[in-house]
Amino acid sequence: MHSSEILRMDEATLVKALKTMPLTEMEQHARDLLKDLGQSNYGGFMKEAMQYLQENAQQEGRFEALQSWLRNTLPNQAVMSDIYARLATIIMMIISRKLAKLSSGQNH
Repeated sequence: MHSSEILRMDEATLVKALKTMPLTEMEQHARDLLKDLGQSNYGGFMKEAMQYLQENAQQEGRFEALQSWLRNTLPNQAVMSDIYARLATIIMMIISRKLAKLSSGQNH
């Protein structure tokens, strides 16, 4: 699946696809979208995103807050505003999967 396909999916289809998508593929889509928005340091950016979510863990509307953070943090503005929602969905799924792996003792 290409990153451009992710941008054309409706939200329900995207979430369903992400649930079955391998983590490496999901990360590649995140890298592609971030690169399009002017961010080439994937690892550093994901660390910042995780820190942001940790600091705002008790805040209601974390998903919307992450979208806003993405909109305000990324150097290039997105042509379509729902790109931030899709990117936030992907980032939250990646973080969720990585945390699940860490808590289960898996390193890979």
